[in-house]
Amino acid sequence: MDDCLIFFLRNHSGFFKYPWKVTPMFKRKLSLVPMVTLLSFLFAVGFPAQGQGYDQLVYLKQLSLESLLDVEVSSVSKKNEKIMESAAAVYIITAEDIRRSGYRTIPELLRVVPGMNIANVDSHTPAISCRGFKGLFSNKLLVLVDGRSVYTPLFSGVYWDVQDTLLEDIDRIEVIRGPGSSIWGANAVNGVINIITKSSQETQGGYVVGNVGTHVRHELAGRYGGRLTPELTYRLYAKERDFKSYEDYEGFKATDDGQFDRGGFRMDYASDSDEVTLQGDIYKGEAGRMLNYRAVGFGYISEDVNTQGGNLLTRWKKSYASDSSLTFQSYYDYSERKDIYIDEERKTWDIDLTHQFPLFESHALTWGGGYRYTSDDTSQGLTTSLDPAERSDELYNLFIQDQWALLDDTLTITMGVKYEHNDYTGSEWQPTLRGVWQVSSRHSLWAAVSRAVRTPSRAEADIVGTIGAINMTVPSSVIGLPGLPDELPAQVTVSLFGNSDYTSEDLWAYELGYKGRISDDLYVDLTAFYNDYNNLISLDPMATVITYQDGVILGEQSYLMNNSMTGEGYGAEFWLRYDVADWWQVTAGCSWLKLVLHTSVGEEDPMGASAEDDDPEHQVSVHSAMELSEKITFDTYLYYVDNIEKRDISEYWRLDVRLAYKITPSLEWSVAATNLLDGSHPEIDTSYGTQSAETPRTVYTQLSWWF
Repeated sequence: MDDCLIFFLRNHSGFFKYPWKVTPMFKRKLSLVPMVTLLSFLFAVGFPAQGQGYDQLVYLKQLSLESLLDVEVSSVSKKNEKIMESAAAVYIITAEDIRRSGYRTIPELLRVVPGMNIANVDSHTPAISCRGFKGLFSNKLLVLVDGRSVYTPLFSGVYWDVQDTLLEDIDRIEVIRGPGSSIWGANAVNGVINIITKSSQETQGGYVVGNVGTHVRHELAGRYGGRLTPELTYRLYAKERDFKSYEDYEGFKATDDGQFDRGGFRMDYASDSDEVTLQGDIYKGEAGRMLNYRAVGFGYISEDVNTQGGNLLTRWKKSYASDSSLTFQSYYDYSERKDIYIDEERKTWDIDLTHQFPLFESHALTWGGGYRYTSDDTSQGLTTSLDPAERSDELYNLFIQDQWALLDDTLTITMGVKYEHNDYTGSEWQPTLRGVWQVSSRHSLWAAVSRAVRTPSRAEADIVGTIGAINMTVPSSVIGLPGLPDELPAQVTVSLFGNSDYTSEDLWAYELGYKGRISDDLYVDLTAFYNDYNNLISLDPMATVITYQDGVILGEQSYLMNNSMTGEGYGAEFWLRYDVADWWQVTAGCSWLKLVLHTSVGEEDPMGASAEDDDPEHQVSVHSAMELSEKITFDTYLYYVDNIEKRDISEYWRLDVRLAYKITPSLEWSVAATNLLDGSHPEIDTSYGTQSAETPRTVYTQLSWWF
């Protein structure tokens, strides 16, 4: 195959990883009905009792260092444990971090996490990765919302534009860097993001927030929480977000403006031994984008992405004596997405059971299992389709984990394994061995060895695609006919086929970490890791067909989804928290990453080792949080992201600030600005498919009212 084609495929291979479909392009006008309905309800029921709404602003100060280290995480082992006691690289974004950040989307909140890379593709689409393999759809990062997986089996990734809620209702975001498959199952390969919302007991009273700015035309959200009985509480919320377009590198509008509406509820029942939750969300949105198909003859295409869906989740936790509990969770998720890449309707049912209990004096056993059924209905896209167009898949699993306390509880060994059976690769085993040594009350060392897999997506198994026609000039010698000019025009059609024998990508991860409270005011966290990958996705060339007709060489090159790539990833992540004074805290982090990939099909693999060039090698972040007075807070965020030379992405510094003034105990005004150091900059190159836009400087003002 001509070098031009190889270069094209290697540098635009992100398009070939996943299937997409075409839909008719239509616009709709979103309404304010959900918001108006909610606000009308708030004033109809009246205000809560005095002081009920004020509780939301009592917690204005950042957590003290001691309090932060006492925060318990549940995402490492499905068992509550303190940060110092967890044998994993853990970072927690607290509710106060969220409120003070000024950020209005979950992806922006994740920028502070060391080792996470966040890159804006356009105004509503981020590329988010952990420890490598960044792309429009990063397929090795599992994302959960209250234990509900939002990782789509269509292409292995997350639709981040619809992962939203009222941010003030989030209790914390637990980010686990490294594998979590022994607990959460397949696809928790390089990390887990678990977004945990507050109980309705913690959100009593009313809350309204509104903001306008240079990028957001407006955002309006409201929530009301009440109590039906002493044990039964509820809340309702609604949110509308209307945002403007970014610009591309040539200064033209990226036509990526849009609007999203969403709403939901949560009810919680709590007694001495039982906790029951019922919650749900619905959403509907439209967002534009510019697509770049110049390389295959289609030019630029402007389109609207239309999406809607909803979910319903119930959870029951029964607590017994001696730290024993039984938790049952079930959810239903419906999504519908219409864009030029894919026209898909998906339904998912999931049930999960977890049992925790002490065993003997030194063992804590956790075991459980689950079942998931998902079905989809897709239709023909611009250049691709799925065969079959409709498919249903089942997944069931069992896991067991034992935490063994040794040496007077100073050494804890965790042994666990998860068994899963899926319809693509059959049985998968994902074990882990972790240990944490409490050297003293202030210092701990931990280590872990884990196996994780990423199971094949629907796309990798069933895609049938004609990517397009590439026009080029090639030597006439390729057809071996005499009497022809030295060079002839050629048109090469590139086709892509899924592989029913595609196997799971495999990772063995080795981690080592230190967590220490150096002084009463300083905490440090250091992690080093080595990842050994096998069976990574590749595109293996199939037969090339070349013909000559009317002075033009016609070629057809086909590629097959396969697992011909291996690789190693290694690096380190460091972060610290320093309480400079009672009114000033500083959190800083940095990371270093190196990814080396190998392909067994040589230069003819268009994906090749190009993924190793998708992530910055170095990143730095610094967050300063100041309480300038009882009424004024000032937060600054400084980021450095290294250049990605082969993607033509320059290094950049980014400075974000937020100043807030508490007008009354229940009313707060704030102004925030992002990217103050330059007018705009690119953060990712997706020059084929979705046209990447540049992240601009933004300014907005916000008013928040608790009542």
